[in-house]
Amino acid sequence: MKRAMQVFAKYAPKYFGHGGKVKSIAHTEDLIMTLNDMRMDFVFLMEDDTYIHFEFQTTNKGIKDLVRFNIYDLLLFQKTGKPIKTYVVYSSDIKNPKSEYTYGGGNTYKVTPICMADKNAISVLEHIENKLKKGEPLTDIEQMDLVFAPIMGGGLTKEDVLSKALTMTMEYDVQKEEEIQAMLYTFALKFLDEGQMDKIKELVKMSPLGKMLIAEGREAGLAEGLAEGLLEKAVEVAKTLFKKGMDFEFVQEITGLSSEQLKEIQAQ
Repeated sequence: MKRAMQVFAKYAPKYFGHGGKVKSIAHTEDLIMTLNDMRMDFVFLMEDDTYIHFEFQTTNKGIKDLVRFNIYDLLLFQKTGKPIKTYVVYSSDIKNPKSEYTYGGGNTYKVTPICMADKNAISVLEHIENKLKKGEPLTDIEQMDLVFAPIMGGGLTKEDVLSKALTMTMEYDVQKEEEIQAMLYTFALKFLDEGQMDKIKELVKMSPLGKMLIAEGREAGLAEGLAEGLLEKAVEVAKTLFKKGMDFEFVQEITGLSSEQLKEIQAQ
């Protein structure tokens, strides 16, 4: 997740039409007793000392969603006192979502909605694959098209588009392939259920990103270490994988550590 957020910070604001450069990645979680666990998707502090806040939605609950986003922004503003601009990116099956609501006797909260249904994933992937077949480099925008294709329109399932996009990064010479794979895997975790994730996990294991992580584990002495009972090496590998944004099940499969051991590592 951390790796994906770093790539998102570098390229996504421009892709979604926000000018300026990200200064730093902002805190995205606040535990509020009466509101439960408040988790924002992506928040970045820009160089002009303002925040941009991204939410990705596969459902459209109208005002209920806007109220939630408003609470996020109010909490962030309460902490920092800095202006916040919020973008809500809606996946392929959502069109014409609400972008504002009025509350408290005249206060209006607004977001900038981005409907990915307006882009056709099939056309985007065909264009990108044609360029890759010719050995032509992808532009930054085309690389982001590859990342966000799973939430575009066009009629394909998110699982099919994710599989296709991951496969393309493995079959062709794609710039920043590991970063793109990390973001695609992050989207898979957000949008797919457990059964759908099995296919994606197998693809990731075969990808340069997956091979690199597994190789790092072996270099750290994981295979020999576990056989000899050297728990410390397995713990080091788990920490490395978590820092690279890998999910719990993937880390457990690679390290062989128990759920309790991994939870202790995450809590550190």
